Amino acid sequence: MKSIIPILFFASFFTACKWNNETQDGETIRIRVNLKQLNQTDIMPMIKNIDLIPLETNDNSIFGDVNKLKVDDNHIYILDYNDNPIKMFTKDGKFVSVIGRKGRAPGEYIQISDFLISNDTVFVYAWSANRKWIRYSTDNKFLYETNMSFPFDEICSIDGNRYLTHVGNATVSNESEYFLYCIDKNFEIHSRLELKKPPEDIMFRIPQNHFLKNSEYILYKKDYCDTLFTISQNLTILPKYLLDFGQNWYPKSFLKEYHDRTFLEIYEAINRNEYVKWLNVWETKEQLIISYTIQHNKEDCKYVAIYFKETSELYNYSDSQDNILVKLIMRPYWSDDNQIIGLISAGEILDIASKINTSSSIAEKVKKCAEQIDELDNPILILYSFN
Repeated sequence: MKSIIPILFFASFFTACKWNNETQDGETIRIRVNLKQLNQTDIMPMIKNIDLIPLETNDNSIFGDVNKLKVDDNHIYILDYNDNPIKMFTKDGKFVSVIGRKGRAPGEYIQISDFLISNDTVFVYAWSANRKWIRYSTDNKFLYETNMSFPFDEICSIDGNRYLTHVGNATVSNESEYFLYCIDKNFEIHSRLELKKPPEDIMFRIPQNHFLKNSEYILYKKDYCDTLFTISQNLTILPKYLLDFGQNWYPKSFLKEYHDRTFLEIYEAINRNEYVKWLNVWETKEQLIISYTIQHNKEDCKYVAIYFKETSELYNYSDSQDNILVKLIMRPYWSDDNQIIGLISAGEILDIASKINTSSSIAEKVKKCAEQIDELDNPILILYSFN
């Protein structure tokens, strides 16, 4: 069975909570994600539409652990964590091509850390060994490349000529005094933003997406910070949401104590205190989707919280073998103003289909999908939207 990064173990129960949140400090919206106030709520009325799309599986298209997933008007691009090439599919699941090739020659890479799509160009960041910024056309032709002077762990397009890069705490470089750098296509630095301030900035990051771009702004999530910020075209940074996890979030005393500890010490302390250990945030026009993991009793438990902007209500769900919809929406990887795209392994779909004992439109879609796939096939795309 193929896995999807991060590798997660799921709780065997289904719970949800709903309560109102409020605006504080003028514009910052506090969203309370309190695991002690869980109660059951039906998710079915919230889902507007959901589709399952098998991704074509052949010798060239097959992939396992997913590192990044990005979307343009016509295609879906998936970066394989292990094999590492970018696989390009149509939105109905047909395989198109692999972008680029491994090697040390011009136009080749050793390992891709991140990439982005801009019009008909695929920009590939390859720091390991190569230390270069490579451009390919979407029909897989090498265009040109630029050498880089500093590493980063994520990149986002501001406009057609400027890009925002995030340099994590664990990144060691002469250019890493700041979290954010605004660069151009030639990797020239235009602006430096968000100065790092040790010892509050711990030297080990939570796996998460730092940037999420929508039609109005870039939503920015900093490591070990419970606030989500907006970044405008003129690079103004303002707080937007405060994610209040209560006792499951890191106090300042923890960040100071573990600032320069080893990876293993920090990781064990996070699990021991049941702090959020993995966090991704996705936004549509009407919702904020918060996907996170916390370890309970030595088992990683996966959650998805859905915040409805108009009503200021939050619904918080933990994974369950018994609820099809919750299982399907557990791993979002991308969103736009109206839709979220997630992934689920072929083996999990087959397992869910074998246990279905109810009749519904969602159950029928799962059964139909299961009939088209084998256990070792590529993961399944889950496209969904909320009411």
